[in-house]
Amino acid sequence: MLSANNSGDQAIERCELRWNKSRLLTVGLDDAKCLRRVIRCEPEDDARYRYVLEVALREGEGPRLAAVLKNPSRASVRRSDPTIGKLEAWARRHGFARVVCVNLFAYRATTPAGLNSHPYAVIVGPENDAAIRAAVDGADLVAVGWGNPNGIAPEVYDRRVAEVLELLRSSRPHRVGPPTRAGYPRHALLWNGGCEAVGLAKSVSV
Repeated sequence: MLSANNSGDQAIERCELRWNKSRLLTVGLDDAKCLRRVIRCEPEDDARYRYVLEVALREGEGPRLAAVLKNPSRASVRRSDPTIGKLEAWARRHGFARVVCVNLFAYRATTPAGLNSHPYAVIVGPENDAAIRAAVDGADLVAVGWGNPNGIAPEVYDRRVAEVLELLRSSRPHRVGPPTRAGYPRHALLWNGGCEAVGLAKSVSV
């Protein structure tokens, strides 16, 4: 039998495949029908870190979603990636005009297990706590979507989750959809259109 963690990994891989196929089918569509404008990516040209990615989903003012995910992969000022694409799609369906994305760990890695090769302070990032506080300040909804550890050492992962939940204490964080079998907030790549935001219960795993 597959463990909950492995099942989550496979579900995320299937979502990435579907996202990439859907991008191939939509190449050439009128961009005006689906605005996507990167407002800021900080730092803009750093191969190691991404503290903040903020994207406008429509012109003008409107509700802002702050999403706290696991760690940045490839998304930048010039490109998206499957997780950011799914996050933006969920935000559009729920009426948000902007989405700002921050992470538990600011160190870029295409696979979470790659973070294990670096010291804790390095993978968290020296400016990350400040970036998280700024991102959630004034947001209309704060949603957490970091999912299971997926290869990150459990003691490292749970330590960081606890730290970030403390940072979010006054922000009334929500999860999207049901938690994972291990009790973590569902990964943003699994935020399907019908999933609703639910206040983060104290029973959710740290």
